[in-house]
Amino acid sequence: MSEQKEERARTDALEGKVRAALHTLAELHGKTFDPDVPRQVAPAVGKPGSKPPVPIGPVSARKAAADLLLDLHWLIADEHATCHCRLVAAVTDVPAIAGWVLNHSVWLARHPLAGESVENGGIVARLEAAAAAYVAITTPPAGRWIPVGPCPQECPGTVAAWLPADDGSLQAQLGAVACVCDVEPEHAWTRSQWAMLARLQGDDAPNHLPAVELARWLRTYLQARVTHRHLWNWVKRYPEVAAMTRDESGVLLFDRVRVTLWFLERRERVA
Repeated sequence: MSEQKEERARTDALEGKVRAALHTLAELHGKTFDPDVPRQVAPAVGKPGSKPPVPIGPVSARKAAADLLLDLHWLIADEHATCHCRLVAAVTDVPAIAGWVLNHSVWLARHPLAGESVENGGIVARLEAAAAAYVAITTPPAGRWIPVGPCPQECPGTVAAWLPADDGSLQAQLGAVACVCDVEPEHAWTRSQWAMLARLQGDDAPNHLPAVELARWLRTYLQARVTHRHLWNWVKRYPEVAAMTRDESGVLLFDRVRVTLWFLERRERVA
């Protein structure tokens, strides 16, 4: 009799976990792309003016949840002797599929795979992992944005850096964050790039320089093996570098800040 009680208690506990995870997936699915949930923003990539990409985390979490729920749907439909119905919903409609699966939570809790690990196809463990991913995506991170200066890209915005609340020293916290403009989110830099940008804005060199002088500046301040020929090749191969103007005599001038930040980002990716 005690064994039956233990088994009943085990099944009840597993059913509770199944129901809790399914409720979490159904309730939070619509918030996984919520623009009001602040997230640390990575430096923008792509051509200037292009739309920022859809964040990878929510896309992966949504797909994983939908795939899991569909697997459970077919498991129930194929193995549950008293289930003679099929789900009528879009394969990506997580709330609808979760609601259908929820009606069979007792059967799932009694399934041999209910208490197994994720690696062994455990039903509860996989549901809890999917629900935890939704919670992580929809929970605002603890911290605050710190204004660090005006946007340098001929923009009225202010650039701010994300400061996590649970990190170490201020210097350590600022080391890994992105600096993002509050008007144009594609105006973004890593902390090291912003530090270089601050130095660029603080020195005496003009922001627009001809190719020969800019190449000399890059060699001096960045120890970059760059000649004026490299600059002209970059303009031909990478349109985002080609932000040039002319002086009064008609000489083409390069945007020193833009070229320097592009060069730093490229060097970081190669490294």
